[in-house]
Amino acid sequence: MSNPWTLLAGAAATVIAALLTLIGVHYGQWLQTRRELATRREQQRHENFHRFADHKRELYAETLAHLDEWHRELKIAFVHVEVWKNDPAIEKLEPWVDWVVAPSIPIQHRQHTYLILARLRLVSLEIWESTRDCVEKLDRFTNKIVKDREFSPIEQFAEIPDALDNLASEMCNDLSKIT
Repeated sequence: MSNPWTLLAGAAATVIAALLTLIGVHYGQWLQTRRELATRREQQRHENFHRFADHKRELYAETLAHLDEWHRELKIAFVHVEVWKNDPAIEKLEPWVDWVVAPSIPIQHRQHTYLILARLRLVSLEIWESTRDCVEKLDRFTNKIVKDREFSPIEQFAEIPDALDNLASEMCNDLSKIT
C-alpha cells in the first residue's frame, strides 16, 4: 500500500493545477474582453466622427454665416453712423435705421446666437469658447452703435474679421481631426 501522504500530495497538486488552470483561463478571458472593449471604443470613435462630421459641418457653416451677417450689418451701420455724425438730418435715408433703432432686431440676433452657442457647446468646447469670444466682440460693437450711436476707431473694428478668420480656421482643424 502506498503512503497516504503521497496520495494527499498528488490530490493537492491536482487541485492546485486545476485552480491555476481556471485562473489562467479567466485571466485570458479578461484580457481578451479588455482588448475587444478597446477595439469597440476605437471603432465607436471613428463612427462618431463620421456620423457627426456632417452635423458639425452644417453647424459650423450656420455659425459662420450668422456671425458674418452680423458683421456685415455692423459695417453698414458703422458707415451710416459716420455719415450721421456729419449730418444728423440724413438719419431716415436707409433701412439700417430700423436695425439700429428697433430693439427687437438685436434681441433676435442674440437669441439666435445663444441657440447656436448652446449647440456648439454640445459639439466642441474649444470651438464654443472661440465663438463666444467673437460674439462678445460683435455684441460690444453692436451696443456701441445701437445705444450710444458711436463707434471706436476703424482699427478696433478690424479685429472682428481677424477673429472670424481665426474661428473659421479652428473649425476647419476641428473637422479634419479624428477624435
